[in-house]
Amino acid sequence: MDKAEHLADAAHLRISDAAWLARGRVRLAMLEAYAAQESERLLQQQLTIQQVMTERLEQQRLVGEIAWTNVVRSHLAVVIKRGRSKGVGSRLLTF
Repeated sequence: MDKAEHLADAAHLRISDAAWLARGRVRLAMLEAYAAQESERLLQQQLTIQQVMTERLEQQRLVGEIAWTNVVRSHLAVVIKRGRSKGVGSRLLTF
């Protein structure tokens, strides 16, 4: 009877250990999902800001305050941020 109790205790500990390991994996997956969502939200926010900046620079260019070359960098930044928000990555230059 003593051996059966030890085997039952060992089985119970293995089950508890497996449950704890599974809990840790689920928690890690949830944290990774949250981090990905937050990253996407921040990239979208950056894109919106960059688009507004580009529009304002374009307005300045149209009235002759700045040259086209000054607007190009902002246009490129918008394109890069769009690519990042679509998961393309940052293989292009960052500004």
